[in-house]
Amino acid sequence: MNKKTDHRVMVTHTLLKDALALILEEKNLADVTIKELCLKAGINRSTFYSNFSNIHDLIEAMEEDVFGALGSILSRVTQDPGYIREQVFTDLFSIAKTHHRMFGFLLIDNIDPGFVEKLFKMGEHAFEDISRVLKRQHTKSFMRYVYTAVLNSVIAIIRRWISSGMREPIDEIADMTRLIVNRGVDAVFVRTHQT
Repeated sequence: MNKKTDHRVMVTHTLLKDALALILEEKNLADVTIKELCLKAGINRSTFYSNFSNIHDLIEAMEEDVFGALGSILSRVTQDPGYIREQVFTDLFSIAKTHHRMFGFLLIDNIDPGFVEKLFKMGEHAFEDISRVLKRQHTKSFMRYVYTAVLNSVIAIIRRWISSGMREPIDEIADMTRLIVNRGVDAVFVRTHQT
C-alpha cells in the first residue's frame, strides 16, 4: 500500500469513527444502520465494506485506538516502577479525556460487554511484572485480587469523571485516584478527619 492509499484509509476510518460516535450520542448501537453511518460520514457503502465487514468491526477498530494508547502506558509501567508513583494516573486520565467518547460508549453505555474483560487481560501481565519488579512478597492469588480491586476502582472513577462532564482537571482527578488506589479507603477517612 502506498502513502496516498494509507492516508485515504486513515481518513476514511476517522470519518467513520467520528460519524459513529455522533450517532451513538443519539441512539443505541442496535439501531444504527450502515446506510445511516455512511450518510453521516459522507462516504458510500462500498467504501465502508472495503474497510470493515460490519459496524462491530468498526467498534473493534475504535477499541484498538484506545488499547494502543493504553499499551504505551503499560509498557512504560513495566520499564519504570517510579512511573507508577508519579505519572501513570495523569497519563491515564489524559488518554481518557482524549478518547472520552469511546470510553463513555464502552464503560458507561456498554456497547461492547467484553471490553472490560479485554482491559483486565491487557493489564494483568503488566501488573504481574510490576509486582515482580517491586518484589512484593504476596502470593500470586492475592496479587490478582489486588489487581482486580485496583482496576475496578480506576474504571469506576473514569466512569464517574466522564459521566459528570470531566469537571475536575486531569491533575486533580489523577491525584484523587492516586490517593484512593495507593493508600486505600482508610487513608481517605484519616485525611478527611484531619482536615
